[in-house]
Amino acid sequence: MAKQPRPILVRPILVMAAGQALRMGDIPMREQVAKYLHRLRFTLPFPCTPDETYFGCVPDAIRKWHDDGLFEGDRPLPGKANNLLLTMFQRSETRDPDILHVCVETLEQYLEAARGARGFEKVFWFRVPSHVPLPRNSQQTPFFLNADHPKASEIHEWATHAFEIESEIDRAMRIIDVYSKLVSTAAQVRYTWPELLNFVTFRRMNEPLPFNEREPLKTKVARVMRPADKEHLITQLTTAAMLPERNPPLTAWVNFYTGEIENG
Repeated sequence: MAKQPRPILVRPILVMAAGQALRMGDIPMREQVAKYLHRLRFTLPFPCTPDETYFGCVPDAIRKWHDDGLFEGDRPLPGKANNLLLTMFQRSETRDPDILHVCVETLEQYLEAARGARGFEKVFWFRVPSHVPLPRNSQQTPFFLNADHPKASEIHEWATHAFEIESEIDRAMRIIDVYSKLVSTAAQVRYTWPELLNFVTFRRMNEPLPFNEREPLKTKVARVMRPADKEHLITQLTTAAMLPERNPPLTAWVNFYTGEIENG
């Protein structure tokens, strides 16, 4: 009888996994994998400060008004400036008040989405400076990244690479989604994909897999899991495992902002 394949040991990863065993034993395999993959977002720092990003998207007068304190809202502002402020959308304190979305599509694409023909497809979000005018819901009405923005080329280049990273994460998550529908125990993973045990843990790590279940399960997994897909996910996880487990909050990222970003 052929021996079961033994996991490929990656020492630093195993040390990390062992330290997390008590906490992660009850966490679904998908969530454990996602925690690793989300670290990849921190490999690409945003190239601008909040001030550079925001004030490059609005007229120069807004910067002067901001520096003069006109947006702080702690004193009355009778006059022409206040009249204009009354027409502006103001931030909602109950709805991610420090987040602004910006569209990086072409002008034609932006106008198409603004007219309601489709949704905005290529956006990024960032944390804005304090006391600046914002749309009520910038997911519905994102700013447009104008060509004369001082950091336009850097932001476009960053966004291109960030979308590539998200694509890699999405592909890896689709792989684990398919796999996790077929297996649910450490014994099943050990027999069908032992390398994955370097990154995930279960409450019962040493439970054996009944002999009569082995070949049927192996055949079932082989039908839907290509070797290339397994290699892709392990490569992504290995890269992610070498990154810090904890990071400060992201200052910017592509797609629409969600609370999951804070937890990842």
